[in-house]
Amino acid sequence: MSEISIQQVRALALDVLHSVDRLANSVDELLLEMRATNRVASETERFCEMARQLKAVSE
Repeated sequence: MSEISIQQVRALALDVLHSVDRLANSVDELLLEMRATNRVASETERFCEMARQLKAVSE
């Protein structure tokens, strides 16, 4: 069984840190997209409610 050197452990640790950083950035991007989608859904819901009210007034 071969031993790993301190340099190899450091290199692996750096790889893990970079991977975690990329994952965190991806999660941040996903959250931004979800917030934007929620805003669109809210605006659409508001528009539909206004349309229902206009329809009710016109009847």
